[in-house]
Amino acid sequence: AVLLVGLIQSFLALPMRYREHDDRRRFTETELFSLRDFIENATPPGSSLLVHDAGAIGRVADRTLYDLVGLKTPESRDVHEMLTLPSCGRRRGEAIGRLLERYQPDYLVLLKQWDRIFGISGSLSRLGWKLVPVREMSREYLVFSIQGPDQSPPTSFRN
Repeated sequence: AVLLVGLIQSFLALPMRYREHDDRRRFTETELFSLRDFIENATPPGSSLLVHDAGAIGRVADRTLYDLVGLKTPESRDVHEMLTLPSCGRRRGEAIGRLLERYQPDYLVLLKQWDRIFGISGSLSRLGWKLVPVREMSREYLVFSIQGPDQSPPTSFRN
C-alpha cells in the first residue's frame, strides 16, 4: 500500500517537476550561457571576477574567479566568520569590501536576487566603492566593474 501511494504521488507530481526542470534548463541557456559569452567577449583575458554564485559561473567562465562566500575560495570564509557571522549579516558589506581589497578583482558578479536580498551593491557603495554596471541590468546576473574608494576607473573594459 505504501509503495502504491508513493507511486501515485510521484506520478501526480511529474508535471510540476518537469516544469521546474524546464525552467532551470531555460535559465541555464538564457542566463549562464549569455553570462559566459558576455564575460568572454567584454572582459579582457587575464581579468578576474569576485562572484557570488561561483558554482555556476565557474563552469561557464574562463577567467580567474574568487568566490565571495568561500565555497570555492576558502580564504573568503575567514572574513565572513570575523564580520558577517557575529553581526548577523549587518557587516556583510564591510566583509565584501575586505574581499575586494584582498583579491583586487576587476569585476563583481552578483545574482540580482541575492543583491536584492542582501543589499550587496548598496552596502559597497555606502563604503565608498564605485560599482559601474557593465552588463544589461535587466539580466539575472549583474556585472560591475569595480573602483575602490581610492582608485581611478579601470581602463581595460571593452564594450
